[in-house]
Amino acid sequence: MTFREAVVPVVTAYALTVWIVVYAHRHPALRAGSRARLTRTVARRLARELVPVVVVGYVVFFGVVFLFGAVLLGDASLLPSAVGGGAVLLAIAIPAFAAASWVEGLVRR
Repeated sequence: MTFREAVVPVVTAYALTVWIVVYAHRHPALRAGSRARLTRTVARRLARELVPVVVVGYVVFFGVVFLFGAVLLGDASLLPSAVGGGAVLLAIAIPAFAAASWVEGLVRR
């Protein structure tokens, strides 16, 4: 493995993780009081808030694959795999997130 193939992606991911942790420590999130019951209105608002996060996350994931795969490594064959693999990850992560949120709501009651 060369420097570009291994060290650059790992150091970049580590630096981004450290930045996120430091930012979160300096800007703590406000804690909400009681949670609203899941109604149709709450579900619509939740969907309106989650859809942009999911779309941007998918675009960022694809951008990372493009940057490190196609640009740095010069291997464009990774892009079709990233499209399908990202879709599979979304198909797993979204129901898992919904289930975990539902269980958390049950535990908090």
